Amino acid sequence: MPSEIELKKCPFCGGEASLHKQFHTGYEVGNQPRTICARWVSCDNCGASCGSVFSIEEAAAAWNRRAEP
Repeated sequence: MPSEIELKKCPFCGGEASLHKQFHTGYEVGNQPRTICARWVSCDNCGASCGSVFSIEEAAAAWNRRAEP
């Protein structure tokens, strides 16, 4: 993970979070096979996660977003 991207602790249990990625193949765009990379953040302790997106920055922003009390 790039050093300038920080992940907040889990909003549910306070655990540390990690960035993940997974490659998916077989998607077609105009009859061409395509490989895409999905990224997401999840808690190392309780497993809570944000939805998957396509960039590290989007994943970190989704994880770090918090509702106002």
